[in-house]
Amino acid sequence: MARRFRLNRRSFFVGAGGAAIALPLLEIMDGSTARASQSVPSRYIVSMTGTTMLGTGGGTGADFEFPSAYQALEPIRDYVSFVRNLALPEGPAGSIPPGGREANAGHGSVVIPLVTGHRREGGAAIGPSSDQVAADVLGTDTRFRSLNYRVQASSYGGGEGYMSVDNNHFPVGPIASPRLAYDQLFAGFSPPDGGSAPPPSDRVLRGASVLDLVLRRSDRLHQVLGAPDRIRLEEHFDQIRALELRMREISEGGGVPTGGNATCESLLDPGTDPSVTQGTTDTNGTSGWSDEDKRAIVLADLIHMAFACDLSRVATYMIGYVSSAINMSTVMGLNFDAHDCTHSTFNSAAGPNALEKRQLVARFFADPFAYLMQKLHDTPEGDGNMLDNTVAVQLWEHGNPGAHNVTSYIFPIVGMPDRIEHGQMIDGAGRHPSQVLQTALTAAGVPADFGAVPQTIGELLV
Repeated sequence: MARRFRLNRRSFFVGAGGAAIALPLLEIMDGSTARASQSVPSRYIVSMTGTTMLGTGGGTGADFEFPSAYQALEPIRDYVSFVRNLALPEGPAGSIPPGGREANAGHGSVVIPLVTGHRREGGAAIGPSSDQVAADVLGTDTRFRSLNYRVQASSYGGGEGYMSVDNNHFPVGPIASPRLAYDQLFAGFSPPDGGSAPPPSDRVLRGASVLDLVLRRSDRLHQVLGAPDRIRLEEHFDQIRALELRMREISEGGGVPTGGNATCESLLDPGTDPSVTQGTTDTNGTSGWSDEDKRAIVLADLIHMAFACDLSRVATYMIGYVSSAINMSTVMGLNFDAHDCTHSTFNSAAGPNALEKRQLVARFFADPFAYLMQKLHDTPEGDGNMLDNTVAVQLWEHGNPGAHNVTSYIFPIVGMPDRIEHGQMIDGAGRHPSQVLQTALTAAGVPADFGAVPQTIGELLV
């Protein structure tokens, strides 16, 4: 009897110059003849940004108004809920409560309590962040245990640029280069037989499409695939084509890519990352700009692609540093960085348009998260879409604008409508923000307690 052809579920095409592309899940993998009938893996995303969200929305329960920063999530309202009036506890040095920070401490003091649910001790973390807790459960069977990306290219003079803490309690430095993130996913992987693939050749670095370098290796596979698998593989390649086109548009200085059907053609190398521009603001502070609007789209697309290919099931998506010094002149027309837009000097400069301009700044940090959520929602998977199997939360540095306090937080939780009760605004009544993350972990099937005050928000769980 002829031996049945079978693929390992971590198979890659390895082509010229060491270029490689992971395969999507196919029925032929792992001896299964009906992959679609198997359960789709759960996925977990936590995002964070270092400015203050403006606009708390109105109403409670199902009768509520979306916060102004999150208007872009309105089209998927049935996948979105908000929890407001969350708070970090505070105390004097030496008596910081569980999950809290030192009273009246600086901007960086919020990172560890927000992402780990533990207090800072001597400026250090004493527990892992939620993404690492999720990766211990969800990331054990994927090539990348977790992905950690940051949109802001540089500190531009200050702030905290991480949002992940590993199991040894050390910060995990995120990748802030779209080029590096792209190469990490799609070039130089080890082949499935355990051998070592050579690094990308000059041909890859000069301009050949990574997809073009491996397509010839797909011919034999097409001969043994069934019709559903052939369609799935072609859709997979089409997505990679579109991603390469987006990278090229950035390198050529175009606007934010709009997507759509890309023409199948050999593409130029995406080039180096957008240059970093360092400068000063009207308040004489340092600031900078590196086409963060375009970087945000590419990094979101990479997370989406990694999830679609099952390269990873856990990701952090940091938009701006805590105390972000991204220059907002491109966003709202005044030469202020994001942090200074929360201060009285900005009010004086902006005059009667101050609130409107602050809302533009807030949307700049919220829109990339919304873009990723919409993209997951629009991607079919199983009997639904990818957002049916993904849960995501976005964290913000502070609660009220200007005051830099740690009360009145409001966070969205998105996805997994079969497990999370969506379309509602919940009053957190002073509960710890980590409890939103604990709820998201629970929905994703991660049973571990999280943080120093582990508890779910029961109103959110179905």
